[in-house]
Order: sequence, then structure tokens, then C-alpha cells
Amino acid sequence: MPKENSLFSLVPKALYQEEHKESYLSQVVSLGPEYKVKRDSFLTQDIVTCFGINTEMETQLVAKFPTVQIKHISSILCDSLVDGVAVNFCSPNSYEIVVKQDKKLLYFNRFEFENKDESMYYLGLVMDKLVIDIRTTKFQLSGEIFKEGETLSFWNQFIPQENITFNDIEASQLNAIARHQFFTLHKQHSCVL
Repeated sequence: MPKENSLFSLVPKALYQEEHKESYLSQVVSLGPEYKVKRDSFLTQDIVTCFGINTEMETQLVAKFPTVQIKHISSILCDSLVDGVAVNFCSPNSYEIVVKQDKKLLYFNRFEFENKDESMYYLGLVMDKLVIDIRTTKFQLSGEIFKEGETLSFWNQFIPQENITFNDIEASQLNAIARHQFFTLHKQHSCVL
């Protein structure tokens, strides 16, 4: 079964038409019959995420939480970050990168990697393409990354430790939960896809 986080496509709101959401997604991923296409609008950007969710998983979520709003992780991360670079490790071998400048989304994507070298390669590639200095940029990390872990120890060769903060995105999500806008469990990807 593919990872649900990777079954998505970002569409500019000006081009989005509800009746074509399956088409937007089918251009980047193939969904099996067990998946349903959903949409999720960013709160701070004019972007719509089309994403696939396993029908059985959605049924279970709605049965347990009848008023659940299912959102894709892209909207949570992009709406939570005001400016800068955020990297969310959704597993020890994959992460999403968000880059915003002047409150505008410059970049969002998800990468899977096999080792610490590849993890830095993808981050370095994104920073290079966006002409952002990796040594002076502040990074917000969240998810399955550990201060004493192998990946972060390797990254610290390239990124000064004082330029890394942890879990700012999760803290901002707690505010949304407290206001009862969303029911999300950031580290439990069964609710945030």
C-alpha cells in the first residue's frame, strides 16, 4: 500500500474545478479502487490539495469521529509556517519540505530516502534551486527526527545547530485544536494524510 502522504497534487485555486479533482490527481499518481479523492484548501495560500485516502480508513475515522475534518499534511504544514523552511519527518526515511518567503509558498514536496546522505542531498538540492544559503537559514524540524539521531548529527556538518528548532509546527497545531477548528493528530498520520 502506498503512503497516503504521497498521493497528492497541489492545484492553484484559480485553476481548480471541483468536478476535475480526480483528473488533477491522476496526472501525478495512480490510485487503486480502494482510494477516494478528496480536496483540502490551504487557509493562507490560494492552493487546493487533491489527495487520495483509503476508503476503509476514512470510514473508520468518520465512525469514531463523526465531525472529523480530514486534511492533507501539506495544508497543515504550509498554513502553520509563516516564513522560512520547515522539514517534517513523517518517518525515519521520508520528509516533507515547506519553504515560504514573505508569507508566500515557494516550495512543498515530499521525499523518501535510504540514508542520511540522501536526506541531505534532497534538502541541499531544494535549497540550491531556490538560491537559499543552507548555512544561514533557520530550519524548523518536526516529526520522527531526534536531536541525538544519526540524520541530524550528519546534517549538523552543514547546518549550524543554532539554526535548527524543533516542533514549532506542532505547537501551532495545538492552538487550532484548542479552538476546535480541526481535529488533527500530527504524529499519527491516520488523521493527517
